[in-house]
Amino acid sequence: QKADGRVLDHPILATLLIRCRRLQERFDDTLRLVEPWFHTPEYNASMMVDHGLALAAYRAFDQALSRLDAALVADPSDAQAWCHAAAIAVQANELTAALRYVDQALTLAPDLVQATYLRADILDAQGEQEAAFQLYQTAHNDAPWPVISLSTLMMLTRRLIEWPMAAQVDQAILEHWNQAMAGQCRSQLPPFVALVTSDDQTLARQAADMIVAPSIAAYQSRRAQGLTLPPLAPATAADRNRKLRLGYMSSDFNHHAGMHLVASMFQHHDRQHFDVLGLAVGDHSDNSMRQRIASQMDRMVDIHDPSPLEGAQAIRDLNLDILIDLRGFTAESRIHLCLDRPAHLHVTWLGYPGPVAAQVVDYQIVDQFVAPADCQEDFGAALAYMPTTYQMTDNQQTIGEPLSRDAVLPGVTVDHFVFACFCQTYKIQPESFACWMDILAHVPQSVLWLWADTAAAQTNLRAHAEAAGIDPERLVFASGLPKEQHMARVLHADLILDTWRYGGHVTTSDMLWAGVPVLAKQGTHFASRVSQSLLYAAGLPDLVAVDAAAYRDKAVTLAMDPTALHAVRDRVAQARTAHALFDTQGRVQHLEQLYRHMWHRYCAGKAPATITLPADDA
Repeated sequence: QKADGRVLDHPILATLLIRCRRLQERFDDTLRLVEPWFHTPEYNASMMVDHGLALAAYRAFDQALSRLDAALVADPSDAQAWCHAAAIAVQANELTAALRYVDQALTLAPDLVQATYLRADILDAQGEQEAAFQLYQTAHNDAPWPVISLSTLMMLTRRLIEWPMAAQVDQAILEHWNQAMAGQCRSQLPPFVALVTSDDQTLARQAADMIVAPSIAAYQSRRAQGLTLPPLAPATAADRNRKLRLGYMSSDFNHHAGMHLVASMFQHHDRQHFDVLGLAVGDHSDNSMRQRIASQMDRMVDIHDPSPLEGAQAIRDLNLDILIDLRGFTAESRIHLCLDRPAHLHVTWLGYPGPVAAQVVDYQIVDQFVAPADCQEDFGAALAYMPTTYQMTDNQQTIGEPLSRDAVLPGVTVDHFVFACFCQTYKIQPESFACWMDILAHVPQSVLWLWADTAAAQTNLRAHAEAAGIDPERLVFASGLPKEQHMARVLHADLILDTWRYGGHVTTSDMLWAGVPVLAKQGTHFASRVSQSLLYAAGLPDLVAVDAAAYRDKAVTLAMDPTALHAVRDRVAQARTAHALFDTQGRVQHLEQLYRHMWHRYCAGKAPATITLPADDA
């Protein structure tokens, strides 16, 4: 390497090597190779593109787009570069700019299928779901779906209830994962996809391992170059019972559904034994939910991460004992910052209903239902078991003023039994919907109240109902409402029918808080077992059916027996105070016990291992 930082003197050779490293997704090497050329006359359009894409890999989107804009000034005829700029703008949520970039690419190259797919991705991100679906269909006539679009297509086809195409997308996803597991390509799909498309817990673990592998490789490469944080001095026996400093890290300190679960919990931490910090990553916007949560914290800190090392250093500067990631493998997550070990211990909890990969965090907080003992091998981190449900709830959540039945269910008379499901439509499977239609057939004086936010989804659901021999008018659709009003209207539902492969999580606890029974079915992986966990914590284990037939029979029995249903609703009302589900303060105490047991093992020099309360301190 030369004194000016260059690895190669010749710009053409440097350009080729930079492109090679970028295509290999060795982004650290890409930046190391390109940056010495940045202020030289030889810094060409190709270097600019690769420079921008490497910066985007580390979420430095403003800098990345400036490099792409410079490349487009240098060579405005490069349709591929316009597409790259559009893709970065999508990541930065600059959707208007993204559309401008991709439309220029299509002006230059109308037959560039990549640009057509990218335009469909942008339309989907803008909420133009039906237009996006049509564009995906058009593009698919010319070329197979690109892997990068499969995640969007998986969600879009389900949201629109386009089940035949969803099945084709699932097959393409499985083929991609099979190729990735065989070493023929790198997985480009978030592990969340596995939770929606498959009942297989092992596949969910494999998907997590595959997606995190590049981050681990990049970390190991930086470590070999000495570009990592220095190790923390380990805690000793003398630190065993000292006050601990906790940091809760999230990209969603806003009105995201998951944040409603923890909206009142932080105030319950024992301040004699714990300092509590909030670490905002990704989204740093001010909003009423952030303000509410910050008021319960000892400190709320914005963590900026132009590179993983800088983000990890910002966390290290806070001197945390335990870092608790609240997002897992979800949008805008920064769980990869745990690789640099910015705290003594690293935990993931609540945000992602599936296994995290090994080597990323030390512990994952679960419960006996979402992570049964015989499934522990399908989880990468050591498991820390809450004694009841792993999911937090807010026992200060408000419900709006009562709404009349006519206002929320016009035309549905009081002699009709109201089945309901307010999960998003992507969670509805053909199998569960067929069971719902069977239930409606057995209960003639009933309707099914659903939440579907597109006309296409409503039309398709009604068509499937008619094909099953059910009058499509028996499907009633709820419009969007602010949450407090939504919680008020659900009281007009008689029984909530949970979805199966990906069940209700926040939705289930919301329904129980509102006082409405939820009927669930036993699941096969984390995302399908959450309602079971919540119902047991609410003292309602009899509302968890062992299979589809038992689920149908239970629904029909409750609909045909008003006395039995009334008794169940009384028990749901009692769950607010008589059971663990809504004991927010008690559940925080359980978390603190888990944190303390993790810390005791750490102080004793022991590796992370399964913790079940009550746990041994030794």
